Amino acid sequence: MGKNINLEGVRKMKHALGFDNVSPKRGKFSAYRNYYDSGGKQDPDWDEMVEQGYAKRVEGTGCYKGWWYSVTPEGIKLLEDIVGVRIVETR
Repeated sequence: MGKNINLEGVRKMKHALGFDNVSPKRGKFSAYRNYYDSGGKQDPDWDEMVEQGYAKRVEGTGCYKGWWYSVTPEGIKLLEDIVGVRIVETR
């Protein structure tokens, strides 16, 4: 079938976009952010989504050396298909 993500991955993608705190209006959700702080360590769910092209990972710099993840356009499209809502990034 191709690429798959687990439910925890879907939850984390929604959180990264702020979707878990705001309700969509008129079938559209405006994502006010696109990042996930993994607390200083790599995250297996996110790493799997990175391998599949649904997310990207960046190592922190400066005083914060943790790992940051964000949802790629392909990941946003997948999430739109799963939740049935159009997602638009506003930042």
